[in-house]
Amino acid sequence: MTRKTADEVLNEAADRTAGEASARGADLDLAGGGGAAAGGDARTQVMLRSGYGIEAVESPEVSLLHVRAPTGRIVLTMRLLPEGPSLEVEGVSLNIAARGDLRLSADRLSLTARGDAEIACGGNLSLRAERGDVVVKANDDVRIDGERIALNSPDAPPGPQVGSPYLPPRGDG
Repeated sequence: MTRKTADEVLNEAADRTAGEASARGADLDLAGGGGAAAGGDARTQVMLRSGYGIEAVESPEVSLLHVRAPTGRIVLTMRLLPEGPSLEVEGVSLNIAARGDLRLSADRLSLTARGDAEIACGGNLSLRAERGDVVVKANDDVRIDGERIALNSPDAPPGPQVGSPYLPPRGDG
């Protein structure tokens, strides 16, 4: 077995990738210098064996990293902005899994589904608005199904309460 240095392995991979990209008629610059594209933007492109490509675009306003599908469609874009990175992913499906906590934090959160939406959990589910209203709108029925439904009683224990109009008054007996 012949041992190769990391540089030799990288150079062989670059030669192989360049040959494949050439066969597809794709631009390739593995040296990292990139070429100046229209508008003075510097571009670096690498084609992968899978047919996907990675493109880095450097302009005075923004640095971009694109992942392109074999069809040429951009499926992932990372914008490296002065205020921080911005990520956009497009695909057939997107799965995010975490062994621990998964937290989303933003100034504003918007979730939109073109079809049905579902929230399911194996424990308690809490919806809370620190300021403002919680609004539920439906074109048809709104169904609430639970063993007990407590309205305007955030800390009430389950079951009828003392002083409830549904309990007979206590006797002094």
